[in-house]
Amino acid sequence: SVDPNQLSDTQRQVLKTKLEEAIRQGEEHKKRRQDEVAEEVRERFEKCNDCVEHPYLSAKNIVNNYGLKELNGSLIIPVAHSITGELRSLQYIDKKGGKRFVSASEVKGNVFPIGFDLKQIHTLEKIVVVEGVATGVSVHLATSLPVVVVFSATFGLEAMNRMRERTQAKFIIAFDNDKNGVGQQKADECVKAVHNSVVKLPSIIGDFNDLHQQQGLDKVKEEIEDFGLGIKRYAIKNLVGSPPPIEWLVDRFIPLKAPGVLSSVGGIGKSFLALQLALNLAKGGGTFLGKNILQSGNSVVLSSEDNQEEIHRRINSLDPHGARFNALYDVFVYTIADHGKPMILLTEDNITAQATELVEELKSIPDLKLVVFDPIQSFVSASSPISSSNESAQLWCSFCASISAQLGATTLSIHHMNKSGLVGTESSMEARQSIRGASSIVDGMRFALALWLANDFEQICMEQGVNPEPTRVVRASVVKTNSGDVDTSVMTLFRNDESPVLDVLKKDKDIKLI
Repeated sequence: SVDPNQLSDTQRQVLKTKLEEAIRQGEEHKKRRQDEVAEEVRERFEKCNDCVEHPYLSAKNIVNNYGLKELNGSLIIPVAHSITGELRSLQYIDKKGGKRFVSASEVKGNVFPIGFDLKQIHTLEKIVVVEGVATGVSVHLATSLPVVVVFSATFGLEAMNRMRERTQAKFIIAFDNDKNGVGQQKADECVKAVHNSVVKLPSIIGDFNDLHQQQGLDKVKEEIEDFGLGIKRYAIKNLVGSPPPIEWLVDRFIPLKAPGVLSSVGGIGKSFLALQLALNLAKGGGTFLGKNILQSGNSVVLSSEDNQEEIHRRINSLDPHGARFNALYDVFVYTIADHGKPMILLTEDNITAQATELVEELKSIPDLKLVVFDPIQSFVSASSPISSSNESAQLWCSFCASISAQLGATTLSIHHMNKSGLVGTESSMEARQSIRGASSIVDGMRFALALWLANDFEQICMEQGVNPEPTRVVRASVVKTNSGDVDTSVMTLFRNDESPVLDVLKKDKDIKLI
């Protein structure tokens, strides 16, 4: 085996290229094989018999009125492509309830519809999303609502994203209430990532078929159609085992898979800082404002204020020796100014088609760790000023949270401060209040990082042996966080003549805050 840590930059780049090509070829082979298996599946399904009775149906207290079949003693459930409706796999359930799928078939993202035809999906107002067939039948019997079976909570997000291309129906996510919390976790990921969706887990440990058998169909109907808060789902007794550790993009500073905002007055260099963070992620390692970067991967920067020439100059100043050319990953900077038309991702009350297309393109980038929007207001229609509309701010935060949930990447929105940010303060809370516009921008993000001018810039510049300039000395702090163990101390940043970006002032020369 090869230890990547012992390879040169050139060898690492060659290895990366080979791995990417191997992955691409593997995916192509997998798709071809799935298409071949789908042909076999259709032939198998034609040989199946109509199913009147089966021990599994009896054990679940349900009957077959939904197109289930039987073959050699097994109950057969057809698995259809969630967009085309084409048969892609079969689920076999034996007399004891054991389950398996056709080997090498495509299951993830595909569904079994109950109570409707997939061709009608664009006409539906509500769809209940469940894990298993028995649960789906119980829910449909109780509510008469259309139901889709996704076969696993882990497969739910991909199936819902596919279906969202064809329907604006409200998704009611009715996954299992597992002891290990997987159903709750996956449902929460789905509701963050897919708009117009809600979570309705059963109030008991188990699924809605268990609730059906224990308390009847009326109870199932009550819990599915009760659009309150669902408080009973959040019993602390359901929190078993050790909680998952926090994943950090930047150690104890910026979490991974979370939306956040970076705000300052103009001229401080927040765009430079975001670009530096992305570049270090591509190279793997380094620091950001004195904190260790713990991830490596690709980044996307959507810039509305700079063109490619300016980006080239900035990258050259950040990476004068060309280390980026041997990096394992890359930074993709899309400069909107060079394309002749704005990129509007949010209108008065909705996410735009362009936003949906953007998310789909982001999904095609492997190992994506960071997405930067610079600045927020450029991506919002003029009729929805994000700096004054809490509704627009909330929608923007939801959009960013959706990207983080779907792609596992941190989203960083660049935003401006009020002019009060030009006046030095020693309080991070005062800096938070200076972030421009609607309070929902900060409240709706998982973290907020603020940079503001320092009162004592003249003294610090003199001590560092440079001419006093206000933008050379900046205070910085995480002013809002939803993660524990975050360093929220106020730092002093300094820009010297050798570097275009701010960095933490050396401690032995730093001026302690009063």
